[in-house]
Amino acid sequence: NGKPGGALPGRLLWASLVKGKIEGQQMLPSGEVVLDYHPQSKQLLTHSTVEEQGQIGGAQVLTLWKVAPADTVVTLVTRWRADSNEGGSPSIWGRIVDAATVIQRWKRNEYAAWDIANKRLKYRLPQESFFVPDPTLSGGRRYLVLPEDRQVRIIESVSGSLVTTIPA
Repeated sequence: NGKPGGALPGRLLWASLVKGKIEGQQMLPSGEVVLDYHPQSKQLLTHSTVEEQGQIGGAQVLTLWKVAPADTVVTLVTRWRADSNEGGSPSIWGRIVDAATVIQRWKRNEYAAWDIANKRLKYRLPQESFFVPDPTLSGGRRYLVLPEDRQVRIIESVSGSLVTTIPA
């Protein structure tokens, strides 16, 4: 039941491709939609919508959980508002970079990286694009690839430093 606001809890299943079977499972609270999992830190990033007074359709929230396939339950690490409350964000996007850093779409044309341990903003990145395509992380999560209208920027994902630009 991955629909936000669903009446039933979600179920997190861990499938072993080598063994061809389910290795573990946990329940997630109702309405939590999985965005990313970081195996090294055993952290899961989810999105949900929560009721908020004066907010039509509810507030968008990201939640970081601690969980591994052998665990019996998921453990809440932290939860925060997923948008700047300015509206206009085309879709929820978030990825775990490492044990201490999460990058998310904060506004329509802006991304924010959060220092999870210290609960503070690390950096913000504008995206120069009309259609606002989703970025992606490199295989090792070291680089953020940010597509824009006239170029693609390669950003160091932990620091936000520009590595290079590729004309498009």
